[in-house]
Amino acid sequence: MSSEAFTNYAEVCFEAFGDDVKTWVTFNEPMETSIQGYGTGGMAPGRCSDREKCQEGDSAVESYLVAHNILRSHASAVASYRANHQKQQQGRVGITLDSQFYFPVDQSEENTTAANRALEFSYGWFADPVYYGDYPQSMRTLVGDRLPQFSAAERQQLIGSADFFGLNFYTALYVWQGSATSPGTAWSDSQVVTSSINPLTGQEIGASTGSFWLKVVPEGMYGMLMWITKRYNGFPIMITENGSSDVNDPAIPLETALCDNQRLNFYRDYLSNVLKAKGDGANVQGYYAWSLLDNWEWARGFLERFGIVFVDYSNPYLPRYPKASAFWWQKFLNT
Repeated sequence: MSSEAFTNYAEVCFEAFGDDVKTWVTFNEPMETSIQGYGTGGMAPGRCSDREKCQEGDSAVESYLVAHNILRSHASAVASYRANHQKQQQGRVGITLDSQFYFPVDQSEENTTAANRALEFSYGWFADPVYYGDYPQSMRTLVGDRLPQFSAAERQQLIGSADFFGLNFYTALYVWQGSATSPGTAWSDSQVVTSSINPLTGQEIGASTGSFWLKVVPEGMYGMLMWITKRYNGFPIMITENGSSDVNDPAIPLETALCDNQRLNFYRDYLSNVLKAKGDGANVQGYYAWSLLDNWEWARGFLERFGIVFVDYSNPYLPRYPKASAFWWQKFLNT
């Protein structure tokens, strides 16, 4: 990606919408673009090293290069906004990053270090350069010369290139120390092993939802917010996505689908942990539920429903029906 081309695109947006839009996000979930687009090949453009999955690509190199160019583009666009628009438009600009939280399977030094490293290889991969000007040292050590270098000018432009960090957060995993592997994606390079099941106890980390990867772990929200708070010195956080899913099963009666008590409890318990984190110093400035409507998900299509409002896909007029969680939100916001 050309940072100049992205900045030109961002300038068009700032000029066209800046009088009305006061909160900007340059990129949403760049880790997913980098790893799934260029590491595993599961998302567009579908590049990876596995020739059974991808026709082209080098997972061990391209995911890092893509992330590097995203960061360069982010910093350039933010610099342009601050120089040309921010004083007049009075807006703010950030970047939204996603991560799971990682609980060590025990409190040994080896596994607590692995848990922190897992966070450095996910949220820290992008947040460290934006806040400090370079990648986490653990990435420099384990990835080596496959991890690109920023020039002195790029580092200077990156440092402080956000007014807030966006956080898309859903779930957590158990983690423990793994062994060295051959060069691969950021995840294999981190030398950690993760699972939703604790290998020492057999305990599942949380209740299942309509998404195979999403377990209900409210305390993970607290852990994630406090990790960001401590690592980045109380930097402002905007929770830009948080929610739960149901399976999209046409055989389920509408009345049953609207009674989404698990989602209702999900929001209640996760928000309680947001409040707890705020009480302990997390500078949380906003929260967005995912999602208002049942929606089309990348790679999963319409197989899962995240909305607090049900969309009837079988009807060409796509009528919408509020779920129990929508009424819970209404009551919560009116209290």
